[in-house]
Amino acid sequence: MKMKLNCWEIKKCGRGPNDTNVSGLGSCPVAKDFSSNGINGGKNGGRICWDIPHTLCEGTVQHNFSLKAVSCVSCEVFIRVKSEEGSGNFSLLKIFHSGPSADMIDDAEVESDIVVNLPDLPPELVVYNSAGECMKYKRSSQ
Repeated sequence: MKMKLNCWEIKKCGRGPNDTNVSGLGSCPVAKDFSSNGINGGKNGGRICWDIPHTLCEGTVQHNFSLKAVSCVSCEVFIRVKSEEGSGNFSLLKIFHSGPSADMIDDAEVESDIVVNLPDLPPELVVYNSAGECMKYKRSSQ
């Protein structure tokens, strides 16, 4: 089985969890994003870096997925992870991995990269997007 590398290993940026290339820009948020651990088989955010805001790719601060999408989808990390995971296992956005705390009620299109990580969600959560459309989430039975 081929070893699954994380973005800092593929890019050799020196900003992984145990690396020391933190001068100037500091640590990369990808290396510290424990909430993404395991997504696409990666450590922390190492295999879903495109959905983590303020990454330090190419020596500059990148913004959220909607702003960096063009560069991310053509990046060797994105292409490699997508290929290795295959269409059945590949996770594009973290929102689909928020755990058993919420289920989507309707099939509304995801239009942002907002992730709600609340320890105790209300029984129902209603979110309106910028177009005024409503998306409803409900607590899963546990």
